[in-house]
Amino acid sequence: LKPGISGSHFATLLYGGFVSIALIVFVNIGQPYILLENLKMDSAEGTVTGSLAVAAEITALLTIGYIGVLADRIGRKPLIVFGTLVLAIGYFLMPLVTTIMALVLIRIVLAVGTTAETAMISTILHDYAAEKARGKMLAIVGILMGIGAVLMNVIVGNLPERFIARGVDAITAGQYMHWIVVAICLISAVIFWIGFKPGTPVSEEDRLPQLELMRRALLEAKKPRIALAYVASFVSRSDLVILGTFIVLWGTVAGRDQGMDTAEAVASGVRLFAITQMAGLLCSPVLGFVTDRINRVSGLAIGSLLGAVGYSSMFFVTDPADNAFLPLFILLGIGQTACNLSAQA
Repeated sequence: LKPGISGSHFATLLYGGFVSIALIVFVNIGQPYILLENLKMDSAEGTVTGSLAVAAEITALLTIGYIGVLADRIGRKPLIVFGTLVLAIGYFLMPLVTTIMALVLIRIVLAVGTTAETAMISTILHDYAAEKARGKMLAIVGILMGIGAVLMNVIVGNLPERFIARGVDAITAGQYMHWIVVAICLISAVIFWIGFKPGTPVSEEDRLPQLELMRRALLEAKKPRIALAYVASFVSRSDLVILGTFIVLWGTVAGRDQGMDTAEAVASGVRLFAITQMAGLLCSPVLGFVTDRINRVSGLAIGSLLGAVGYSSMFFVTDPADNAFLPLFILLGIGQTACNLSAQA
């Protein structure tokens, strides 16, 4: 840890890594359920899901720069708490939608929350980690993110099936699932407010105007390694969005095609996503260890290669519900994690 970072600050970061990714990936569980059960779609789910992802990513593009500037001006803590509360609002409203347009608006709201949350977790991690241990810190937080994503999928993703088994109707079961996640958001916001270090990286008299901060961030791209980091984040973000957006949907639609009800089909899709996250979780320690022992650019090349292999392997999957293809989904999880971790390092 860097000087001035206490054990409680670090413990809050570990919890933040664990819960933030769980809250962010939940949209990929809840959204297919809403499309199939609340909106009664039986075709074009992929097209709608892609459009929703575009709306979310455009929102992220429009807000991420300003969130970064605010983080240097008002501090990291207020923004991560803000992001978590925005997620609570979005997830509360999501199971109440009755139209695609309403779902688009809620995805935009959620995108603001997820952008603040992911940006601040990454920023706080680099604030807290000593330079020589950054790879290990990324690996530790990455493991907890993997555990959080898996638990969110395995436990929360299967809740509608359990509620329906107890006599609750399908739409109400979906609402209960979302509102349990709302409670997790509210509890997490309190923990973040208490546990993260307050303040900003620089004193008030040293703060630069917002436009000057943005200008300097762009000028930093003149440095080759900084430019490479910017491009690497472009690639790793794309990997994360594609996997998170479509793996659950792919498994869900395949399950419906085989005659499952919506709750069972979503559980089938969640299983695929959980497998990719478990694979990433298990390889994170190795990736973190290697990243701290080789040139970071070489690490990025290796991570990108693994990502390319993992995503290319999906060409050979003819039935995502067939267990024979699970090794390819494991390879996908390793590739996505390698690409993301090496880009951050």
